[in-house]
Amino acid sequence: MEFGIRFEEEVNSHERIEQAIKVFAQKIASQLITRSVYCRSMRLTIGLADGACISESEKLSSPAREAKLLFKAALRLLQRLAIDVAVSELTLRAYDLDAASGVQLTLLDTNEQGQGYPHERRQNLNATTRFLRRRVGPEAIMSARLILKSQPNAGWTFPMTKRRDERILVRIDERGQPTFYHRYDRCGNELTFEVRSIINRWRESEWHWGKITDVDCFRVLTNDGGAYELKYTAGEWRLRAVID
Repeated sequence: MEFGIRFEEEVNSHERIEQAIKVFAQKIASQLITRSVYCRSMRLTIGLADGACISESEKLSSPAREAKLLFKAALRLLQRLAIDVAVSELTLRAYDLDAASGVQLTLLDTNEQGQGYPHERRQNLNATTRFLRRRVGPEAIMSARLILKSQPNAGWTFPMTKRRDERILVRIDERGQPTFYHRYDRCGNELTFEVRSIINRWRESEWHWGKITDVDCFRVLTNDGGAYELKYTAGEWRLRAVID
Protein backbone atom coordinates (compact mmCIF):
# COMPACT_ATOMS: atom_id res chain seq x y z
CA MET A 1 0.00 0.00 0.00
CA GLU A 2 1.18 3.52 -0.70
CA PHE A 3 0.24 7.17 -0.40
CA GLY A 4 1.64 10.05 -2.39
CA ILE A 5 1.27 13.70 -3.27
CA ARG A 6 2.16 15.97 -6.16
CA PHE A 7 2.85 19.45 -4.81
CA GLU A 8 1.21 22.40 -6.55
CA GLU A 9 4.45 24.27 -6.15
CA GLU A 10 7.98 22.95 -5.86
CA VAL A 11 8.97 22.43 -2.25
CA ASN A 12 12.33 23.39 -0.77
CA SER A 13 11.30 23.23 2.87
CA HIS A 14 12.56 20.12 4.65
CA GLU A 15 9.87 20.58 7.30
CA ARG A 16 7.05 20.39 4.72
CA ILE A 17 8.51 17.20 3.28
CA GLU A 18 8.76 15.63 6.75
CA GLN A 19 5.18 16.70 7.53
CA ALA A 20 3.92 15.00 4.37
CA ILE A 21 5.83 11.83 5.26
CA LYS A 22 4.36 11.88 8.77
CA VAL A 23 0.81 12.12 7.38
CA PHE A 24 1.47 9.21 5.00
CA ALA A 25 2.97 7.11 7.82
CA GLN A 26 -0.17 7.67 9.90
CA LYS A 27 -2.41 6.68 6.97
CA ILE A 28 -0.41 3.54 6.28
CA ALA A 29 -0.50 2.61 9.97
CA SER A 30 -4.28 3.01 9.99
CA GLN A 31 -4.62 0.78 6.92
CA LEU A 32 -2.32 -1.87 8.39
CA ILE A 33 -4.30 -2.00 11.63
CA THR A 34 -7.57 -2.21 9.74
CA ARG A 35 -6.29 -5.13 7.67
CA SER A 36 -4.58 -6.79 10.67
CA VAL A 37 -1.24 -7.01 8.90
CA TYR A 38 2.29 -5.77 9.48
CA CYS A 39 4.72 -3.99 7.20
CA ARG A 40 8.15 -5.53 6.66
CA SER A 41 9.62 -3.16 4.05
CA MET A 42 9.29 0.50 3.09
CA ARG A 43 10.22 2.58 0.08
CA LEU A 44 10.35 6.37 -0.27
CA THR A 45 10.21 7.78 -3.80
CA ILE A 46 10.75 11.47 -4.52
CA GLY A 47 10.30 13.34 -7.80
CA LEU A 48 12.61 16.32 -8.23
CA ALA A 49 11.99 19.63 -9.95
CA ASP A 50 14.55 18.81 -12.64
CA GLY A 51 12.52 15.74 -13.69
CA ALA A 52 14.68 13.16 -11.93
CA CYS A 53 13.15 10.50 -9.69
CA ILE A 54 15.07 9.00 -6.77
CA SER A 55 14.10 6.36 -4.24
CA GLU A 56 15.43 4.46 -1.24
CA SER A 57 14.12 1.32 0.46
CA GLU A 58 14.68 -0.54 3.72
CA LYS A 59 13.83 -3.92 5.23
CA LEU A 60 12.62 -3.20 8.77
CA SER A 61 14.38 -4.99 11.62
CA SER A 62 10.98 -6.35 12.72
CA PRO A 63 7.41 -6.21 11.34
CA ALA A 64 5.67 -2.98 12.33
CA ARG A 65 2.39 -1.13 11.93
CA GLU A 66 2.76 1.68 14.46
CA ALA A 67 2.79 5.16 12.92
CA LYS A 68 5.78 6.22 15.02
CA LEU A 69 7.96 3.35 13.82
CA LEU A 70 6.93 3.81 10.21
CA PHE A 71 7.66 7.53 10.40
CA LYS A 72 11.14 6.92 11.86
CA ALA A 73 11.91 4.42 9.08
CA ALA A 74 10.73 6.90 6.44
CA LEU A 75 12.93 9.64 7.91
CA ARG A 76 15.94 7.33 7.63
CA LEU A 77 15.16 6.85 3.97
CA LEU A 78 14.84 10.60 3.50
CA GLN A 79 18.23 11.22 5.08
CA ARG A 80 19.90 8.73 2.74
CA LEU A 81 18.49 10.45 -0.34
CA ALA A 82 20.38 13.66 0.51
CA ILE A 83 18.10 15.94 -1.53
CA ASP A 84 19.71 19.19 -2.69
CA VAL A 85 17.07 20.43 -5.19
CA ALA A 86 13.38 21.28 -4.99
CA VAL A 87 10.84 18.44 -4.65
CA SER A 88 7.79 18.17 -6.90
CA GLU A 89 6.20 14.92 -5.66
CA LEU A 90 6.57 12.30 -2.94
CA THR A 91 5.36 8.72 -2.42
CA LEU A 92 5.68 6.48 0.63
CA ARG A 93 5.06 2.77 0.09
CA ALA A 94 4.72 -0.08 2.59
CA TYR A 95 5.10 -3.63 1.25
CA ASP A 96 6.05 -7.18 2.23
CA LEU A 97 2.87 -7.27 4.27
CA ASP A 98 2.44 -10.19 6.64
CA ALA A 99 0.10 -11.22 9.43
CA ALA A 100 3.06 -12.32 11.59
CA SER A 101 3.98 -9.97 14.42
CA GLY A 102 7.03 -11.82 15.74
CA VAL A 103 10.66 -11.39 14.82
CA GLN A 104 11.23 -11.84 11.12
CA LEU A 105 14.00 -14.13 9.97
CA THR A 106 15.59 -11.59 7.68
CA LEU A 107 18.71 -13.66 7.17
CA LEU A 108 16.59 -16.46 5.74
CA ASP A 109 14.53 -14.10 3.58
CA THR A 110 15.41 -13.99 -0.12
CA ASN A 111 13.95 -10.51 -0.57
CA GLU A 112 16.65 -8.38 -2.18
CA GLN A 113 15.61 -5.42 -0.07
CA GLY A 114 17.18 -7.19 2.91
CA GLN A 115 20.45 -5.60 1.85
CA GLY A 116 20.96 -2.46 3.84
CA TYR A 117 23.33 -0.41 5.91
CA PRO A 118 25.65 -2.10 8.43
CA HIS A 119 23.56 -1.13 11.45
CA GLU A 120 20.45 -2.59 9.79
CA ARG A 121 22.19 -5.89 9.05
CA ARG A 122 23.50 -5.97 12.62
CA GLN A 123 19.99 -5.43 14.00
CA ASN A 124 18.62 -8.17 11.74
CA LEU A 125 21.38 -10.57 12.80
CA ASN A 126 20.78 -9.90 16.51
CA ALA A 127 17.02 -10.34 16.12
CA THR A 128 17.43 -13.62 14.25
CA THR A 129 19.95 -14.92 16.77
CA ARG A 130 17.65 -14.16 19.72
CA PHE A 131 14.71 -15.82 17.97
CA LEU A 132 16.64 -19.03 17.18
CA ARG A 133 18.06 -19.27 20.69
CA ARG A 134 14.58 -18.96 22.18
CA ARG A 135 13.14 -21.49 19.73
CA VAL A 136 15.95 -24.09 19.62
CA GLY A 137 18.03 -23.41 22.71
CA PRO A 138 20.77 -21.06 23.97
CA GLU A 139 23.52 -23.21 22.42
CA ALA A 140 21.91 -23.33 18.96
CA ILE A 141 24.06 -20.45 17.71
CA MET A 142 27.57 -19.67 18.84
CA SER A 143 29.57 -16.60 17.93
CA ALA A 144 32.26 -17.27 15.34
CA ARG A 145 34.55 -15.15 17.46
CA LEU A 146 34.45 -17.92 20.08
CA ILE A 147 34.50 -20.82 17.62
CA LEU A 148 37.63 -19.56 15.87
CA LYS A 149 39.43 -18.64 19.08
CA SER A 150 43.03 -19.87 18.94
CA GLN A 151 45.53 -20.49 21.73
CA PRO A 152 48.91 -20.93 20.00
CA ASN A 153 51.66 -22.71 21.93
CA ALA A 154 54.44 -22.23 19.40
CA GLY A 155 53.47 -19.17 17.39
CA TRP A 156 52.04 -18.83 13.89
CA THR A 157 52.50 -21.57 11.30
CA PHE A 158 52.02 -21.48 7.51
CA PRO A 159 48.80 -22.92 6.03
CA MET A 160 48.85 -26.28 4.26
CA THR A 161 47.36 -26.42 0.80
CA LYS A 162 45.74 -29.86 0.62
CA ARG A 163 42.91 -30.23 3.11
CA ARG A 164 41.67 -33.59 4.41
CA ASP A 165 39.40 -34.94 7.14
CA GLU A 166 40.39 -38.56 7.66
CA ARG A 167 40.22 -40.62 10.84
CA ILE A 168 43.57 -42.19 11.78
CA LEU A 169 45.17 -44.25 14.58
CA VAL A 170 47.96 -42.53 16.51
CA ARG A 171 50.53 -43.70 19.04
CA ILE A 172 51.65 -41.05 21.51
CA ASP A 173 54.50 -40.65 24.02
CA GLU A 174 54.31 -39.80 27.70
CA ARG A 175 53.86 -36.11 26.84
CA GLY A 176 50.85 -36.81 24.63
CA GLN A 177 52.72 -36.08 21.40
CA PRO A 178 52.30 -38.35 18.35
CA THR A 179 55.14 -40.77 17.56
CA PHE A 180 53.49 -42.93 14.86
CA TYR A 181 50.25 -42.74 12.95
CA HIS A 182 48.44 -45.33 10.85
CA ARG A 183 46.04 -44.91 7.96
CA TYR A 184 44.65 -47.00 5.11
CA ASP A 185 45.14 -46.49 1.39
CA ARG A 186 42.43 -46.91 -1.25
CA CYS A 187 43.10 -50.66 -1.45
CA GLY A 188 42.65 -51.13 2.29
CA ASN A 189 46.35 -51.58 3.06
CA GLU A 190 47.55 -50.20 6.36
CA LEU A 191 50.29 -47.58 6.10
CA THR A 192 52.48 -46.61 9.05
CA PHE A 193 54.27 -43.29 9.36
CA GLU A 194 56.90 -42.48 11.95
CA VAL A 195 56.86 -38.95 13.29
CA ARG A 196 60.46 -37.76 13.06
CA SER A 197 59.83 -34.26 14.38
CA ILE A 198 57.07 -31.89 15.39
CA ILE A 199 57.28 -28.71 13.35
CA ASN A 200 54.67 -26.86 15.37
CA ARG A 201 51.82 -27.43 17.79
CA TRP A 202 48.94 -25.28 18.97
CA ARG A 203 45.44 -25.45 20.43
CA GLU A 204 42.21 -24.31 18.79
CA SER A 205 38.57 -24.17 19.85
CA GLU A 206 35.86 -25.43 17.52
CA TRP A 207 32.10 -26.06 17.50
CA HIS A 208 31.46 -29.78 17.99
CA TRP A 209 28.08 -31.41 18.70
CA GLY A 210 26.46 -28.40 20.33
CA LYS A 211 29.41 -27.16 22.38
CA ILE A 212 32.89 -25.71 22.08
CA THR A 213 35.73 -28.23 22.44
CA ASP A 214 39.50 -27.80 22.54
CA VAL A 215 41.49 -29.22 19.63
CA ASP A 216 45.18 -30.14 19.94
CA CYS A 217 46.94 -29.58 16.61
CA PHE A 218 50.30 -30.96 15.51
CA ARG A 219 52.24 -30.09 12.36
CA VAL A 220 54.61 -33.07 11.95
CA LEU A 221 57.41 -34.30 9.66
CA THR A 222 57.37 -38.06 8.99
CA ASN A 223 59.89 -40.66 7.86
CA ASP A 224 58.71 -40.41 4.22
CA GLY A 225 59.66 -36.73 4.15
CA GLY A 226 56.05 -35.53 4.16
CA ALA A 227 54.52 -32.82 6.32
CA TYR A 228 51.10 -33.50 7.83
CA GLU A 229 48.65 -31.83 10.17
CA LEU A 230 47.21 -34.09 12.87
CA LYS A 231 44.42 -33.00 15.21
CA TYR A 232 43.04 -34.59 18.35
CA THR A 233 39.45 -33.70 19.22
CA ALA A 234 36.48 -35.37 20.91
CA GLY A 235 38.52 -38.48 21.74
CA GLU A 236 39.83 -39.22 18.23
CA TRP A 237 42.70 -38.34 15.93
CA ARG A 238 42.18 -37.01 12.43
CA LEU A 239 44.45 -36.19 9.52
CA ARG A 240 43.39 -32.67 8.51
CA ALA A 241 45.97 -31.45 5.99
CA VAL A 242 48.94 -32.46 3.83
CA ILE A 243 51.68 -30.31 2.36
CA ASP A 244 51.18 -30.04 -1.39
